[in-house]
Amino acid sequence: MGWNLLSYKKKVAASSSLEGYEPELANDEQVETWWAAQTGNKGEWLQIDLGEPMDVKAIQVNFAIIISISMLLMDQWYINIILKGR
Repeated sequence: MGWNLLSYKKKVAASSSLEGYEPELANDEQVETWWAAQTGNKGEWLQIDLGEPMDVKAIQVNFAIIISISMLLMDQWYINIILKGR
């Protein structure tokens, strides 16, 4: 017996999201897209309404790291300071 994604394209709500990482992307079955909360603080949440009671056998959570160019530049600057002893 195979696994079925019970949450595929079901109604989604979240505490917040970053632009381009809206809650609907959490269950679209595209590995290139995902939901991201506005912050990494406690209290952020994602809710998926399955529409009816279902027997859930497993939950899968995938994590992603979002790195922006400004973060990379800041990290490079920080690394240069550490390496040069400044």
